[in-house]
Amino acid sequence: SDGVKFIRSLWYVFTVAHRSIELAGDVRGSLRTHEISNRDIIDFDIDVKWDGSQLSYRAFAQVWGRGEKDEEVPVAWMSGLVDVQTRKYCLFNCHYIHMQLDSRWLELANAKPPLTLKSVTLEELKAYITLSKSDRLEVSGLMQWSPTSVSEECIEIDWEMKEGYNPYRMKKENITETGKILLLHGYCAKHNGFLLDYFDDYLLYEDYETNYLHDEYAKNVLDVLEKNGSTRYSAVGHSQGGPVALHLFTYYQTGMDAVENGRVIQSIGSPYLGTPLAGIIALIGDAFGILCGKNGDLTYDGAQRWESLIPMEKEAEVYFYTTQYPKEAPLLQRYCLLVSQLVLSANNDGITEQTKGLLPYGHLVDNYEGECHIDGMRYPRQLGNVDRTKEINEKAAR
Repeated sequence: SDGVKFIRSLWYVFTVAHRSIELAGDVRGSLRTHEISNRDIIDFDIDVKWDGSQLSYRAFAQVWGRGEKDEEVPVAWMSGLVDVQTRKYCLFNCHYIHMQLDSRWLELANAKPPLTLKSVTLEELKAYITLSKSDRLEVSGLMQWSPTSVSEECIEIDWEMKEGYNPYRMKKENITETGKILLLHGYCAKHNGFLLDYFDDYLLYEDYETNYLHDEYAKNVLDVLEKNGSTRYSAVGHSQGGPVALHLFTYYQTGMDAVENGRVIQSIGSPYLGTPLAGIIALIGDAFGILCGKNGDLTYDGAQRWESLIPMEKEAEVYFYTTQYPKEAPLLQRYCLLVSQLVLSANNDGITEQTKGLLPYGHLVDNYEGECHIDGMRYPRQLGNVDRTKEINEKAAR
């Protein structure tokens, strides 16, 4: 207003994804009987064009069939992590991704072939950016098969219809191992922060000063668990460890499916909906006290895209705690970390904003004032609370 010219600028990181995969247009359907459950399973082999630079993707699609009057009928929605596969002895159109559906969904919808996949989408796993999408793909095959005609009242939607056969669920009564507690540290953690003396029986995952996306982290955990031979455990995650536990519980079959009578997942200070400190600030500075770089799954955009496809019933198994600086403390003595306060909204633990630590369908147990995210901040670290650690140990499913 005083005539001084200025330029208003904003530094914002846009994630650019390499288009490594593309839907090729063909879908091959087939029917098989599961060797253990004896359920009829519909397999979808979806052809793709692939450059080989990435193996895993997140895929989802709507399944449609035909009704009594040959009208299109919605059947189900499929989603999951998929790996690109290659057909043997193949010269052309050799790459595909595989998805599957319990045939009872067709029975429930009173639908039959021909089947159509709609809104077929493939996303990369660094920021869940869409790489390829098709509004409609026709499924070849299955024309000689028709689902059993039954009334809706005869079909009870169970976990197997929604998740597929799970050996941990089916055999939980036969698993004699005493349930343990899997402890997962956060992004770039320098050392173990859990009070181990207050956990009865635990599995401590240790891979410090590292920067993994959720799926990379989850696969590393699975490798350790496989070598350890553990088959029954709940999970406790600090910071990124919380989302990683939920990622494992959603996309993989693990010992978390075998536990009973308690909380399957518990977390402290987890930025389920992201933190700005994992984005641009992690690239230009060191708000964490370490230089680990950007993590797309922990940015606002990446975290919220990741969370958008987590089923409500999976989130409902999560019990989480948040902490923050004391709101009534004098201004100059209030914040956990002054440098991070420059980019964080009010009520935070120095890393995670309280509003971004709220998992939409999870259970907030409590929000503690006067505790910060890690060592080296103004107030005690959140993992150092003895009473809360005892509560977590007591409430954990086993």
